[in-house]
Amino acid sequence: MRRLAALVLVLAAAGALAHGQHDPAAAARLEIQELEVSPWTHLEFANDPENFQFLIVSDRTGGHREGVFPEALRKAKLLHPEFILSVGDLIEGYTEDREQILAEWEEFDGFLEGLDYPFFYVPGNHDFTNEVMADIWRERYGPDYYHFVYRDVLFLCANTQDGEITRIGDEQLDYFRRVLADHPEVRWTLLFLHKPLWVYEDEDAPGWSELDALLQGRDYTVFAGHFHTYTKHVIHDRRYFVLATTGGVSGLEGPDRGQFDHVVWVTMTGEGPLVANLMLDGIWDEDVFTTRSARLLEQLADIRVTPQLARPDGSVFCEASLRLTNDEDIPLGLELTVPEGDWTLEDEVPPNEISVFPLPAELAADGALPLQLRTSYEPEDHRSLDFERGFSVAVEELATLPLRDQSLGGEGGRLRFNLSRDEEHLIVDFTVEDDELQLADPPARRWIHDYVELRVDVRPLAGRELLRSQWDTSRYLYLGCFPTREEDSDRLWYREEFAEAPVVEQSLQDRGWKMKVAIPLAHLAERAGVEKLEAFSFNLTLVDRDGEESESHSWRTHWHREEAAVGAGSFLLD
Repeated sequence: MRRLAALVLVLAAAGALAHGQHDPAAAARLEIQELEVSPWTHLEFANDPENFQFLIVSDRTGGHREGVFPEALRKAKLLHPEFILSVGDLIEGYTEDREQILAEWEEFDGFLEGLDYPFFYVPGNHDFTNEVMADIWRERYGPDYYHFVYRDVLFLCANTQDGEITRIGDEQLDYFRRVLADHPEVRWTLLFLHKPLWVYEDEDAPGWSELDALLQGRDYTVFAGHFHTYTKHVIHDRRYFVLATTGGVSGLEGPDRGQFDHVVWVTMTGEGPLVANLMLDGIWDEDVFTTRSARLLEQLADIRVTPQLARPDGSVFCEASLRLTNDEDIPLGLELTVPEGDWTLEDEVPPNEISVFPLPAELAADGALPLQLRTSYEPEDHRSLDFERGFSVAVEELATLPLRDQSLGGEGGRLRFNLSRDEEHLIVDFTVEDDELQLADPPARRWIHDYVELRVDVRPLAGRELLRSQWDTSRYLYLGCFPTREEDSDRLWYREEFAEAPVVEQSLQDRGWKMKVAIPLAHLAERAGVEKLEAFSFNLTLVDRDGEESESHSWRTHWHREEAAVGAGSFLLD
């Protein structure tokens, strides 16, 4: 077999003492004066010699922030765990360039220099993307899945990127089947893996249901990462943790959103692992963000807005309003204000009801009405949660096609575009002028070069849900456009499947590039769930990179920013 059959870790008593452990018998001795009245509660010390402590670090990459991970390791030294485990995504990866991969691993391994306790690697999708990265992993670190037993606790370290896809492969599954069969009586089992496969559909995570089934009938706990948002799940009456980040890309919206940089401090006891989330501003228990927290937050963030839009003949297309849905058995509170104005609305949505609130469109200026909204819950069985969001509502006339000679950009690059249609397509053609054009070659690294983003939102303008994240592309069509010399490269990137793919024409110029994209109207209508599309919103963003610097320019304010006007850039199709 290409992998090691087993990894057996034996920690001799002498080795444990060398690491700073003390003789349990000596540690248990106590000399203290017996008193009738004493300034202590009792003398039953928590010094079980079978208890131990270790640390878990989560995702460092997927857009790492410099300095966070090394700082976490510096703080780990103050805690002095017996060892550290990871849940993967330790380097950026996603390349087949050996020099780049080796440089990234050298950098990461440099962070571990000076640690006087073991560090256990677990591969993530950024670490094990392709066969080149897999070979380098095996050259440097050996097996990509393994186990060890420490103080009668079985540690399983799995690879969820087995064979370059999301899965637990057959060889890996057979390996863990043997390991679990060989260790039926351990006091606890801990599984570490990168992707939380229990939230995937079975067909998207082959092998997981079999591995999960093997764990049943024993005491166990599971730790994963990947989503960069902390959530504790309880499945089969066992705890399954999705960790947040240790330097990876994050909104850092705090414990109420499950988004923070942390390390996890685990104390292994006779009753199982005690889990504490350690952040720069304190220590939180394992219920920092639960599935109930996520449900309440999702409800608070379900904000739907209708802009104030008129047809070209002056008739009303839709009127400005805010709609909130409350599916909980407690009231949903809201406070809505116009910044730098004297208009305020304080109200609540009754339990299990939907409420619609008119918005003061007459207070709009320059085609937009800015608003600040705070929604809140105060449940008896959970700490209070609130959600704040600033947004603007468009108050303007719907545009019509064709749209000609629009421009945007800065000193580093300019873009001109037209938006039109024919019988079957919505057509965007643009020209980019850039003296320092960075081509998307090879395509695997295209996101660090120049490109253009197209966004088409066909959701009904009435009651449109606010966008919450720049990756929230399920709510609109996102097309990434890339300049490249390679004819067989992906010049257009998108997530969804098209019955008829967009038509792309591209040419490079002396000082920039041109592209024309024709999007099938039938696809947009299908996406909207209608036979014939009546209206849509459009936006275009130029991402200009010069060396290590980058800047972006949008035709309309980026939809995910608070100053963006909901409904702006909207068109009647006919």
